[in-house]
Amino acid sequence: MAKIKPKKLKVDPNPATDFWDWYQRDAAPDVDVWLASIDAGGTVTPFATTTVPEVDIPSIEGDFDFAVIQKDNAGNESDPATFAGWMAVPLDLSPPPQATGGVIVDA
Repeated sequence: MAKIKPKKLKVDPNPATDFWDWYQRDAAPDVDVWLASIDAGGTVTPFATTTVPEVDIPSIEGDFDFAVIQKDNAGNESDPATFAGWMAVPLDLSPPPQATGGVIVDA
């Protein structure tokens, strides 16, 4: 069975943060609109909530945008954030093909 190297999102930890909400969508040019819709609440839901400043990226192929919201125990939430390295990220989960032949040679 092929092995695919997992990927994670990670943010700089903030001592006032207790939870992180992680968002993912298919890559699109309207990042500001997407962040505003996350900030407004409602139809955009996180793919994960963690108690540490990192999360495993879901194992699906494609090009994706990612964002994060930091939250505290009082229920306060930061504005959603994304970074240049988190936009239009290509995820390739296809392993190379297996070998189809081989020989033994003198060393």
